[in-house]
Amino acid sequence: MAGVAEVFYGYSGEDAAPYGLSNAVIYADLAKSFVEQIIEVRHETVRLESRADLYEDWKRAAETP
Repeated sequence: MAGVAEVFYGYSGEDAAPYGLSNAVIYADLAKSFVEQIIEVRHETVRLESRADLYEDWKRAAETP
């Protein structure tokens, strides 16, 4: 949704695992339903009445040549 097309990284999850920094645990937790996850994921509304809606801005920008 953010339009990220390419990501570069220097170390893999396998490189980090021996140091207790494995991302496999995070990915496995995120694959579960929200009620089963250990990591708390919640929605926080950030819409400001004084600003244009983010999605409307993106739509306008995409339609502009």
